[in-house]
Amino acid sequence: MVDIDSDYDYEDYLPTDIQSELEKFIGQKYPGAAIIDTEYDDGEIEVEIVHERRGKDVYFSKDHNWLRTEWDVRKNELPAAVLTQISTSYPSWKIDDAEYVEAPSGDWFKIELEKGDSEVKIKITAAGGQCGGRGYRNPPWTQPQEPCHELT
Repeated sequence: MVDIDSDYDYEDYLPTDIQSELEKFIGQKYPGAAIIDTEYDDGEIEVEIVHERRGKDVYFSKDHNWLRTEWDVRKNELPAAVLTQISTSYPSWKIDDAEYVEAPSGDWFKIELEKGDSEVKIKITAAGGQCGGRGYRNPPWTQPQEPCHELT
């Protein structure tokens, strides 16, 4: 894999056998995806791809196991249940950033909310349920915490 961002940081190069293994997984999980860049980041292998005209980041462990895939979503792409839960639980907060996360354990949205100089991060399922997670605040609604699960 050639480092196409032209910063000549040779640490981004992966041995051919590892690169082939990752390319095979990506080809099966995301047919037609184009690999843009591959690098090590915080002990994980991050592969940037374009799939279905959308940039996605695919993360693997150092042992080459798929950890998750993340991509940005627009506010108008968020399910109604997510928007309703946010507007009910955080009525004066604005959505600053939203990402969709797909993982072996299930799928969810990572949402960053802002109000003035304050920011909060939450994880939420497509049905509007909260997901726990390191670095994420549990939303104030009363639904019991549920595992982040497959979206239907």
